[in-house]
Amino acid sequence: MSALFQSDSCRLEHLDLDELNIDDDGVSILAAGLVSLSTLKRLHISDNSIGDEGLQALLVGGLASLNLEELHLSRNSFSPSGLRSLRNWVQSATRLNALSVCNNNINDEGLQCLVEGITNCCSLKTLGLSYNRLITSAGLRSLAPFFQSDNCCMKELSLWGIHFGDDGAVALADGLIGNESLTTLQFDSPGITSRGWAAFSRLLCDASSVNNTYLSNHTLVKIGYGYYMRNAYSDIIEYLELNKALNCDADFCKILKNHPDFDIKPLFQWNLKCLPLLVTWLEKAGSYLGLSYVKESTRTFQCRQLSTVYKFVRGMPLLTVDGYRSQKKIDIQSKSKKRKFDLTL
Repeated sequence: MSALFQSDSCRLEHLDLDELNIDDDGVSILAAGLVSLSTLKRLHISDNSIGDEGLQALLVGGLASLNLEELHLSRNSFSPSGLRSLRNWVQSATRLNALSVCNNNINDEGLQCLVEGITNCCSLKTLGLSYNRLITSAGLRSLAPFFQSDNCCMKELSLWGIHFGDDGAVALADGLIGNESLTTLQFDSPGITSRGWAAFSRLLCDASSVNNTYLSNHTLVKIGYGYYMRNAYSDIIEYLELNKALNCDADFCKILKNHPDFDIKPLFQWNLKCLPLLVTWLEKAGSYLGLSYVKESTRTFQCRQLSTVYKFVRGMPLLTVDGYRSQKKIDIQSKSKKRKFDLTL
């Protein structure tokens, strides 16, 4: 097979070597042929007997010069030492969009090592970490720098079979604050209680202020798994459906639902410059009243709209008076300085 890969006529793009009991010696021989297979895009080599030495031979000797798009290494046996070679390879894999290392006895140290590699990977969209049961909330917390980096474009993260409980749920929710790429977070952790679900609810809609609601996550459309979601807050399911239906415009419905009275005082600092933006926002928000997610009549919204604009405009005279007083004080100070200058002359 290695000789076949080295032939000029071989243009293989997808290679599936799952469940072939390949060990370190076998993968070392395979790597010698893969280095010449420049057309390879997807490699499945899961459910084998590859250890640290074999992994290093595969990555350094076989895949180093290839523009691989998918690499599936699940159900092998890597230690944190072996994952360091994977970290180094991922850092230079400019086209990698799917990586699966499920069921490899990866612990918190190993996950932290892997995160160091993927943090600078601007193409990775799918990551499989399922059934690495040694991962705890501490390891999941290390994902935060990756989620919050400008390079993150990940769409799907799978964590099946990792029972991380409330602490892990909080770590994931806190780490995803500000993330705008992840749409699917899969797990089946039955140990999550109301504390863990509350963290996800706050991630999807922080109702502490209008601004925090606006900055909440409007990208996630799937969290957990149906059976375990029955114990989740009903608002989580509603917010996920909102994100799926409206995507980036979900913030309109979340603000309307959670803020019956807008606090417009923070807008005063921009004076009347913000009034056209406020009117435009209210007009667009009104277009979502017909949706089932917003239980508010058109009449009620029109009253709220009028009240908001009225409060905004009503605050303007106070700003005008403050501005007049400030200018008056400056004029008085200028005249005082001029008088002193004339006396000096």
